Amino acid sequence: MKLKPIYLICLAVLITGCGLNNEKVASISEVTNKKNSVDEVSNDSNGYEYVLFHNVSTIEDLAEISPIVLTAKGSGVSREFIYRDLSFYKTRVKVNDIFRDEFNDLDNDLEITILQNNGDMDPKVQNNETVLLFLEKYEGPIIEDAYVIIGMKQGQFKYNNNGRIMSKANDFVISRNTKNDNLKSVESTLNKVQYVNQNRKPRTKEEIEALNKAEEQLPEIKESKDGIKN
Repeated sequence: MKLKPIYLICLAVLITGCGLNNEKVASISEVTNKKNSVDEVSNDSNGYEYVLFHNVSTIEDLAEISPIVLTAKGSGVSREFIYRDLSFYKTRVKVNDIFRDEFNDLDNDLEITILQNNGDMDPKVQNNETVLLFLEKYEGPIIEDAYVIIGMKQGQFKYNNNGRIMSKANDFVISRNTKNDNLKSVESTLNKVQYVNQNRKPRTKEEIEALNKAEEQLPEIKESKDGIKN
């Protein structure tokens, strides 16, 4: 059996129901085995189970797992597209200041694409909105040449003219722990806390096959949740 690279878009990722039409939306965060990371499992109003990866509580936590940190400005309307019956968004942002770029891929004023789902856990960056983003390069089947936000809304902050940052994750611990932070303190933290490469141990053949099988079953799972027989 051919082993596909897995970036989790199925049972092992966040799956939520949102929108007026009760459309299902999937996230694109990969599972982490990081010791200080907590996998939280809960249910949304439609009963869809989701798993939140990279649960962080401080800027230090984000700094350790984020290869890319920058400020940016929303530069247009997010474009929706469908992948395997799931709704995603291509959000375009223009890079302002780069605080960290482990791979030296980015330049100031460059426009990049953020892969998002616009669920409660991953609110879209709005046009002309200025944000501080903790990112990683997306690698997977959904889209080419895009980035994802570490910790989803936990890795996305608004900031004002004075540089004060405001977390978009108001219902998470990180919002309380960063209420006195600003762009300068974030930059200082990034200088102190080195990025730890999040490459995991190679998955076993059995693990990869199990994840591939779960991904292939996703449309059938979606149908059964809607009450339609497979």
